[in-house]
Amino acid sequence: MKTAKLLILSLFALFNMTPASCFDAQTHSEIIKEALSGTLSEDNIKSVLAGSNLQEQDETDNEGEAQRHFNMNNLKRCCDYVKREQARVISFAGEADKDSTMCYKALFHLGMLLHTVQNFYSNTNYLSLITNNGELTSKDPYGSTSALVDWPQLFADLKSEKPQIKIVIEMDKSKRTTDTELARGMALRESIRQWNYIEKLITNKYGKSSGDIVSALKNGSVKETSD
Repeated sequence: MKTAKLLILSLFALFNMTPASCFDAQTHSEIIKEALSGTLSEDNIKSVLAGSNLQEQDETDNEGEAQRHFNMNNLKRCCDYVKREQARVISFAGEADKDSTMCYKALFHLGMLLHTVQNFYSNTNYLSLITNNGELTSKDPYGSTSALVDWPQLFADLKSEKPQIKIVIEMDKSKRTTDTELARGMALRESIRQWNYIEKLITNKYGKSSGDIVSALKNGSVKETSD
């Protein structure tokens, strides 16, 4: 009798498990704080968080726009969104050292970007491609040692008839990773990498002014705007 009860409880737990999908708003915020603390001031991190939090709000339809969450059966559209947000950050950053509203906008869109790339690791099959029984392999499909996705190669694969690896968005939530700790760790590392990449893009585009721009994004004054 006891065995039968245990079996019933086990089956109940199995069929009522909530499959992992995208991180909730609190998890996104925690990852961003951990990634940027010590690099950006507390006030400037709040501007990043505002952008990330907007992605979850129904009234803006951002929560309903699946490309913002790697939650649609169109990987290219999601990747195009990532590139657009990167471009917006760099564009607004051009005046960040002179205009506190532009500084806010750059950080706000950084938050939108980070929210989206974090969900890449929870909503696609990428983690299953780079792991072996839940353990990171010594060599990921793109051949790098970081195990983070190679975005340029992914963008190239999307245009190729013979992609190097086949990354897909798992629309069936039961197939998404249940290893939330691994997904969170990858999302954290990706967030740090995205900030470093933004710094590099700013340096390449703005040259001599880049130091002042990066300094403003890190510690400059920000003025919230609804635009």
